[in-house]
Parts: sequence; structure tokens; C-alpha cells
Amino acid sequence: NLLVNGANGARVPLAQVAHITSEEGPAEVSRENGRRRVTVEVNVRGRDIGSFVEEAQRRVAEGVTLPPGYTLDWGGMYEHLESGRRRLMVVVPMTFAVIFVLLFMAFNSIKQAVLVFTGIPFAITGGILALLLRGLHFSMSAGVGFIALFGIAVLNGVVLVTFINQLRTRGRSIG
Repeated sequence: NLLVNGANGARVPLAQVAHITSEEGPAEVSRENGRRRVTVEVNVRGRDIGSFVEEAQRRVAEGVTLPPGYTLDWGGMYEHLESGRRRLMVVVPMTFAVIFVLLFMAFNSIKQAVLVFTGIPFAITGGILALLLRGLHFSMSAGVGFIALFGIAVLNGVVLVTFINQLRTRGRSIG
């Protein structure tokens, strides 16, 4: 019953100029950079986002073939998680290097700086065991916790080496 303007300007029912069917589909067509975009949203409960997306990516790769011109992007919290992970891969080694230089400057000895650094692998092992025992996966929060753990391990090493150095300057043995 919808009237539209016909070729001669007269108003005619839409059914006279078009075949109309009712079909399910999106209420609106989203676009990004001029291209159509469809968003699929998922709420993950009971497991970490990283392992869920990795499993979903594997299943999609095994079972879905995209036609030419179609792309598939993974975003949302997973995108933020991956971005943080990439930053940590740069920041953590740089932090270790800076800490080592500061330790060398403080003790004026590579041997003592390395000695302090030997506590870090033990701290990493303990942190990983704690995550496994709790059934937790590595996350940004865990990454920040590991950085704090490294700081504590280094601090303990600094206290120990400083105490040993004080004993030596007093002429006492550490044995």
C-alpha cells in the first residue's frame, strides 16, 4: 500500500513496480572505510579470552573459507590483550637491561650484578607455578604482577649482596 512516484510523476502502489519479499537481515548496514562491516560479538565466561579466541581462530581457519574481498578481524578485549602483550615483549627486556645497568653501577661489579639477577629465574618459576596451581592463564594483570615479582626478587638480591659486602669490609667471613 506504500505509494511511490512513478515514471510519469503519478503516485502508484509499490507492489506494481517491484516484487516485495520479507527476509531476515541486519536492521542497518554498518560501514568502515567505505566497506560493509558485520560484527559478531561474544561474551566469554568461565575461561580466559586469549585461549577462547585462539580456539575460535583455529576452528574458523579449519571450517570457513572466505570469498575474495572478505576479511576477518579479531578485536575487542582480545585486541587490547594482544596489544599489551606486544608492549610487554618490548618493555620487559628493556627493563631488565636498565635494572642490570643500575645494579652494575651500584655494585661496580658485573659478577655481583649477575648474582642479584640469578633470583629472577626462580621468581619466574614460582610465579608460573602459582598461576598453574590456581588454574589461571597469563593475562595483563599477571604480567604486571610478574614485573612486581621481578622487582622483589632483585630487591632481595640487592639486600643480600649488600649485606655480604658489609661483612667483607668488616673483615668477617660469610661462611
